Amino acid sequence: MKSHTQLLIDLYARHKGTKLVYGQFDCAIYTLQCLDVCNVHITPPQWIDYKTAYKLFRNIKTIENFLLPFGYVKIDSGLAYTQDLIIIKDKKPHTIGMILYDKFFYIDKDKGLTLKLISELKSDFVILRKMND
Repeated sequence: MKSHTQLLIDLYARHKGTKLVYGQFDCAIYTLQCLDVCNVHITPPQWIDYKTAYKLFRNIKTIENFLLPFGYVKIDSGLAYTQDLIIIKDKKPHTIGMILYDKFFYIDKDKGLTLKLISELKSDFVILRKMND
């Protein structure tokens, strides 16, 4: 049986380079796919484009507020590891991704799905970890 880490690597290999399409393949959708691979199931709000996503997340106020009821807590960024979530506060709505070692899954407008080093981030960010139920 494969580990969650290996399943995340396999998922990435299948989607590497996939271009951003809001509501079909965006940071939230891919993060939900990662969570599913790790057997964490969250019912997402539905959106079809950037404008709709913005309205939904504006009403939630923050992605953190959306995730806290599902057992996520903020942790120190120095303690981040695989399967934690990173929320990058670079724009509205914020960008979310799952961490894999010292990187996180990120959908670049030009390169599509890629891995980006956490240490290279210039924007503020928050790390969330799912606590055991």
